[in-house]
Amino acid sequence: MSNYHVLDSSRRDTVRIAFHIAIPDENNAAGINLQVAASQYLSETITIIPWLQSASPTEYAQIQNGEIYEYVENIQYNANGTDIQKRNKIDARYTFMISIIQDRLREKLKFWGLNRDVT
Repeated sequence: MSNYHVLDSSRRDTVRIAFHIAIPDENNAAGINLQVAASQYLSETITIIPWLQSASPTEYAQIQNGEIYEYVENIQYNANGTDIQKRNKIDARYTFMISIIQDRLREKLKFWGLNRDVT
């Protein structure tokens, strides 16, 4: 699995990235595995990357199965920086976003699948 894919860099100082964040293999408050919940929740939206299914079928399957979550954002950097500096900024942003995205998914899917009869 690639940690991220560059979607475009139409400006000298900005790049659009699709981050691929691993979804934790743990249960939510309803006893549903987060990967299963994510797969069900995102069943209509698979990926923003049009070529991913043919170029990386394993990675595409991981998104379908709820093993990874795709998060897209624009990253700005110094247009005069070196390619290594730009890449390092993207790498640092990916590392920073891992726990944030995982926590957002935990919160969003906390009660996914809960069925309860109250008498």
